[in-house]
Amino acid sequence: MTHLGGRSWQVNYFYNNLQIREVFHVEFLRDSVMKIIGSISFQNELKGFGIAKVLPPDIAKAKQTETTQRFKVHLLTHQGEDLYTKVEFSRRKSAGNAAAG
Repeated sequence: MTHLGGRSWQVNYFYNNLQIREVFHVEFLRDSVMKIIGSISFQNELKGFGIAKVLPPDIAKAKQTETTQRFKVHLLTHQGEDLYTKVEFSRRKSAGNAAAG
């Protein structure tokens, strides 16, 4: 669940294929997400939404398992607000279709 300025989005990714799971190993996904969160281009894209700075998660405390990977990020607005945001990837099997909403 991601919270941003009072809005809530939940994004679940389900991988039904072993080959896809192999591509998204815990370390690969962790390193990729951390690289994106820390990139200047990502932070510049958020400035148009009133975000002055992105504080990356403390990866030592983050949940990083084969089933779930969670990244708790703080978005600091130009007005000084600290918007707590969570990005989560789940590899649990789903009985239905993956949904974003």
